[in-house]
Amino acid sequence: MPGKLFAYIGRRSLTIMALHFLAFKIVSAFYSVLHGAPLYWFAKLPVITGSDGWWIAYSIAGIGIPLIFGALSASLVERIRRRTILAISA
Repeated sequence: MPGKLFAYIGRRSLTIMALHFLAFKIVSAFYSVLHGAPLYWFAKLPVITGSDGWWIAYSIAGIGIPLIFGALSASLVERIRRRTILAISA
């Protein structure tokens, strides 16, 4: 099981690399709202803080959100292709 998971993550590494900063910003926004942090903290790159276990949230989001986005976009592309093929053959 872990081998398949790591293989899947490895095959999607370009998507992860492209979108992990966006995922970090989502966690940073959550942190800012949760702690009432000033808005300018949101500009910190790449993350606001990695202490108190926040590195776990950043790690999970940095991998998970791009994988979810990639799966959703692949599903959308497949639906469009099916509709296009059906429209052409009709």
